[in-house]
Amino acid sequence: AVHGDFVGAQEQRQRQQDRAESWVRRNAQHCPGCRAIVQRNGGCNHMVCRCGTHFCYVCGRPWDEHTSQEGGIDYYVCRMPKADRNSHALDNTMVQQFE
Repeated sequence: AVHGDFVGAQEQRQRQQDRAESWVRRNAQHCPGCRAIVQRNGGCNHMVCRCGTHFCYVCGRPWDEHTSQEGGIDYYVCRMPKADRNSHALDNTMVQQFE
């Protein structure tokens, strides 16, 4: 019975880890400077990482590129062409760092 409890706990832990990784992939961005995982919980798209990198949460591009957007800078709307935007998808290395 002890072995079964251990295996069951391992499976539950794996399911929890899988859910956490899935959540991170759907809801987080990474810093283009140091690759740290960043989650925005409100406010504008202008992010400042602990490493000092300023970037747009929506597209992942350096924030200074947004100062020359047509129509002026907008902290709440990313106007970068979709083709220029980085993917929100995080690779497995980033997810492992989250653990």
